[in-house]
Amino acid sequence: MTGLFLQPEGFYQQASAVLEPEMIASPVPGFPERGISCFSRKLVEFLKDRYNGVPIAFFRTEEGKIPIYKISWDGQEIALFMSRVGAPAAVIQLEEVRAMGLRKIFYFGSCGALDRQIGFGDLILPLGGIRDGCLVVEMEYTALQAAADFRKMEFGQLLYCEDNLDGEDWEARGYLPGDPELMERWLELPFRIVGGF
Repeated sequence: MTGLFLQPEGFYQQASAVLEPEMIASPVPGFPERGISCFSRKLVEFLKDRYNGVPIAFFRTEEGKIPIYKISWDGQEIALFMSRVGAPAAVIQLEEVRAMGLRKIFYFGSCGALDRQIGFGDLILPLGGIRDGCLVVEMEYTALQAAADFRKMEFGQLLYCEDNLDGEDWEARGYLPGDPELMERWLELPFRIVGGF
């Protein structure tokens, strides 16, 4: 028997998938090789305005279009877009921008601390994931890393700590887009890092 879920012997050894990103996204002329993505619309809007971003493409979603901007930083063109929350949605976007021309991606976003010693605004550089972790622990990182590795893309991610989950009650300690001093301090970092890819 054949079908989408039950395939003839040898199916999984095939080099192509049933659905490939190139089936829904096409190369975009002049699309930057490097990109930065944030999970916060406010951060993306701030960066777009700060660096005079111009829309070059869109993700089409059930919630509407999500723009992809081209910005210039230190003589380099960089794609900038907001990632959707949740591993499947974020990976779909990664696959689409790769089909458009992106080869190097850096994600910048917030996370909650599982240790109250990690303070609001502290930086976290993920180096791996917990294999049997839960969605709260892993969120998008491991899925994005796996997809980037599979597609042979250069990948990095830097997180800044906002809330604390180490206790009986959730502790909302702050919100980076609402803290101009932290915004100024941390928002140059993704550009410096992706510029060095």
